[in-house]
Parts: sequence; structure tokens; C-alpha cells
Amino acid sequence: MLLSMEWGDQRRRGPMASRPQIGVPIGLILGTVAMSSLATASGDAFKNWGWRIPFLFSLVLVGIGLWVRPRVMETPMFAKVVECREV
Repeated sequence: MLLSMEWGDQRRRGPMASRPQIGVPIGLILGTVAMSSLATASGDAFKNWGWRIPFLFSLVLVGIGLWVRPRVMETPMFAKVVECREV
């Protein structure tokens, strides 16, 4: 949220900071759909092993996050504060 606010248009900081928040409800909906479809498709096997499948898929997302985060540069606002030695 802070990255989107600081990288975005400074005259519209509020809306820029609120946009990433839509990811939480979207993630909850996608998670519910995924678990419901797996539970329906696997039937009784869901209780034994099917519930593990979404956790395995999440490992892919963790890997993507670990790959992306080091490549994100600091925001111009933070770089300016560091340059002025105000931190």
C-alpha cells in the first residue's frame, strides 16, 4: 500500500493507497472458490488429501513474491529522505 501511494500521483495519494486494498476481498473470494471447487471435485478424498493442494499452489505464489520483492526499487520519497540523511 505504501509503495503504491509513494510511487503514484502525489495529488491523488488517498485513492492510490486504497486501490491495493481491493486485493484482500478478491483473494478471499478466489480462495473460497478454489477450496469449494476442490471439495466438490474430490468428494470424500478432500478430507484425506485434497485440502493440501491449495497449500502446494501457494508455494508458487511465495516463490513469485520472493523473486519480485528484491527487484522493487525504493520510492523516490524515501530515497530523498535517505539522501538528506533525515532517517
